[in-house]
Amino acid sequence: MKQSQDKTVKEETAVDNYAVSLGISQSELDARRAQIREEVNSARYLDPRFDAGFKKLLGTKDSLRSFLNGVLAPMKIASVESLLFSNVEMNLYTPEHMQLRMDIRAKTDNGTHVDVEMQKVPLTFIKERILLQESAFVCVAKKEYDQAVTAKYPSNSARDRAMRERFRYDIPYTFAIWICDFSINPEDTSAEAGKKAQNYHDSWHVYSDTEVKNGSPLPVCEKIKYILIDLGKFNKSFEELENDEDRWLYLLKNAGSAKEELPKFGDAALDDAVARIRINETDSETKEAQVTCRMSVEEQIGRLAMAFVDGKEEGRKEEREKLAAEIAAKDAENRELRAQLNSLLAQKV
Repeated sequence: MKQSQDKTVKEETAVDNYAVSLGISQSELDARRAQIREEVNSARYLDPRFDAGFKKLLGTKDSLRSFLNGVLAPMKIASVESLLFSNVEMNLYTPEHMQLRMDIRAKTDNGTHVDVEMQKVPLTFIKERILLQESAFVCVAKKEYDQAVTAKYPSNSARDRAMRERFRYDIPYTFAIWICDFSINPEDTSAEAGKKAQNYHDSWHVYSDTEVKNGSPLPVCEKIKYILIDLGKFNKSFEELENDEDRWLYLLKNAGSAKEELPKFGDAALDDAVARIRINETDSETKEAQVTCRMSVEEQIGRLAMAFVDGKEEGRKEEREKLAAEIAAKDAENRELRAQLNSLLAQKV
């Protein structure tokens, strides 16, 4: 009974926080939720740029395997034949018990650990968030890797101890795939950036400065990869799609706004995924989860907007204080000069 009451209080608090973040009353918030619910129910497909739709789109091993092979293909990585498991959600905890929730986690048949994230809101410190979450994920993958090593070499024999010691600092391949519905580098507004609008697929690695200077820009460690997809730069029409990565990104970007039936891809994984996100095939629980996802995104955007305004005001305050200090310093300097001038004039007299 108490757990139920605690859950109710937590939900009410969350709703209140939405209202505060959006700067509206509770009644206005309820009306907004009803409006979003109507928009979701009247759409043709779930919008996979939001959490519920995203997990529904990639909700089977076949679809996720097809998506991963499409995204990894440009990097010349061996294709994924099968997935040992796939989780739609996983929580990671950092020091101070900060929670980092992963959207989709999977492990391939060759032992590669994969985290797939759909990010709708350009959070403050987004690059740091990506690095932090992947670091925590590597630790989780390492723990599972060590357990597998121990299971393979379980005894206290000299040989098994030596083998466990050999793999002490080894880590499994761990990939982070982030699909962002915004630009990771919004400050890049140069003309050159416009020419690179089709460069929607990027990757991050750790490099050695010395090796780069010597003309060998190979990553220090190939086992950790960050793959960034800028969905805003992906503007291909259906006729222009060239590969599986293009097809999945086309679905992610266009399904939510589609007014008519999406065209057939002629691929079982893709066509089955389209069928899963049809609104008339979606259960009420998933549709309501989509409503909550959209409300959450609006709440995050509201908080970011408030923080931006507060930051601008704080910046103005600091600028005013700095200007006042400079004026005061100039006044003191002027008073000192006037005093010196008066002193010289008095000496001449």
